[in-house]
Amino acid sequence: KLKQAGIQAFPFYQTVEFSDSLSESEQAILEQQLFKAGLLDALVVSKYDYLRIQNEFPQLIDTLIYVESLGINVFHDLTIEENLPDEVKQSVKNILSNITNDNGTLVLKKDGYYRHGMIEGHVQKECSEYIGVNARKRKKEQLLLNIEKQINEIKQLLDDKRAEMASIENDLLEMQQEYSLIPDTKELNSILDSIHKLEVQLQVLRDKQDTLDEKMNRS
Repeated sequence: KLKQAGIQAFPFYQTVEFSDSLSESEQAILEQQLFKAGLLDALVVSKYDYLRIQNEFPQLIDTLIYVESLGINVFHDLTIEENLPDEVKQSVKNILSNITNDNGTLVLKKDGYYRHGMIEGHVQKECSEYIGVNARKRKKEQLLLNIEKQINEIKQLLDDKRAEMASIENDLLEMQQEYSLIPDTKELNSILDSIHKLEVQLQVLRDKQDTLDEKMNRS
């Protein structure tokens, strides 16, 4: 809606860069502090667009971060992204001037402690994911690796299922071949009749043999 209305809104993490003086671990901690404090993905707008949002989108569900004027602090751990409209740069400058390592509305300390109004706590994190071009590139690469891993797992699952289906089809073919060798009911009845006739004939022969044996014994 904001974009359609011509309002330029940027997630906070796209409006700043880490200071060169920060180590990777300090960058990660600072990013997590901003996330926990609710600033990391809050939208930054110019003063003009902020007033427009209040008038035109009073029920906007996105989180905005806006400070009317400059504060008294100089927060050295973040710098303003160069490729921003000048009005938005001023908004970011106002925000950064209200962040401190000591006492103020938003406190972010090097040891991971943060306080934003009534909210406070400690954070830990190994690497940043959003602030800075390299961090976002690393995040994107990690997402791509995860997607590639999922695709490979799905491919392996499909291969396993295909092998399982091939085995079942082979078993089914063997069963069909074995079944085709089984005589049908008509053939079975005919065989049983033949066996019965042979049994009768055999019994007749046995009887005749017994009779001959008796005659021989008498003589």
